[in-house]
Amino acid sequence: MFVIKSDSKGDYFYRKVKPVVSLEDMLDTLTYFKNPEGLPSNLRVLEDARDIKVKFGIKVVPDIIKEAIQVMSQYEIVKHAIVYNSAVYTAYGLLAEKIVSTQTYSIKAFSSISAARSWLEI
Repeated sequence: MFVIKSDSKGDYFYRKVKPVVSLEDMLDTLTYFKNPEGLPSNLRVLEDARDIKVKFGIKVVPDIIKEAIQVMSQYEIVKHAIVYNSAVYTAYGLLAEKIVSTQTYSIKAFSSISAARSWLEI
């Protein structure tokens, strides 16, 4: 799922997203972070989703968003960067920024790994 990497600021989570993303994949990701035991209270997540194809409809997105907000509320701060190379998925990512981001959970869409790494301070 995720590779835990370290830098001078601590641990961060990296994942190269598989090419086809299902609803089950999205829910599995949230389940991974559901139990914060053993995970840092300040999460930094970098997901490389440049070559993905989503296999679920827009109708389930509100449920995914609701679950993501609930899961991430267990942490002090979450900075979640997702890198896309598709205009459509980048637009979805920008929409998620507006809907999902809270005082403690920030999700941002990027078009390059270097920009995402800069925002995460990696």
